[in-house]
Amino acid sequence: MSARYRRHPGAAERRVGDALFLAQRDRGSLYRLNPTVAALWNLLATPVTLQEAVEVFVQAFPSERRARLAHDVEMMLDDLVEEDLVERFEG
Repeated sequence: MSARYRRHPGAAERRVGDALFLAQRDRGSLYRLNPTVAALWNLLATPVTLQEAVEVFVQAFPSERRARLAHDVEMMLDDLVEEDLVERFEG
């Protein structure tokens, strides 16, 4: 089985104009997402694998190298997991 990623149940989102904010209730933390991370957050409305997320970004940014996009998506997911905004699970 491949690891999948999903939104953490303790994370809450709020849109203010064009900005997307996430709050981590358990930590009392607030984050403003840049447009790229916001796109990833939107993708996580349903659980995805790293590869599935990378494929979406490859389609959205065809002129970028796949390896760079894969690295960037992985780093974004790692950051979101570290901040308890996203969960990694086997499934």
